[in-house]
Amino acid sequence: MVESEDDVDVSVLTVEELAMMVRPEDLTAHGFTISLVDDSLLVYLIRIRIVDNIPDIAASVCVKSEHSVVVTVDRKVVPASQYKDLLIQGQLKLVSQLTNLMEWVNAKLVASKRLGMEL
Repeated sequence: MVESEDDVDVSVLTVEELAMMVRPEDLTAHGFTISLVDDSLLVYLIRIRIVDNIPDIAASVCVKSEHSVVVTVDRKVVPASQYKDLLIQGQLKLVSQLTNLMEWVNAKLVASKRLGMEL
């Protein structure tokens, strides 16, 4: 059986090497941008706030050098317990996990927008 690129164990890679494994179509599917910041891989969505036209990071997935993950949505850190089932022992081990996290974060952001509209 041949492993797909999404199923390759990335736990031994640096965040720089991991960044090179992320497919551009996975980023653009939901408008994500990718950057390397302070030994971390930052995958984020930027929006322009309607009220004052200021750019704002709407949501992000930050992969630290040891492959632990921090997720934010609407400027709030999301408790790891909410996405722990997308990781292996709290760490990113496969490229597919990052893709799944991006989809999860995007869905969470859409849901928070809907909730905000209903209030």
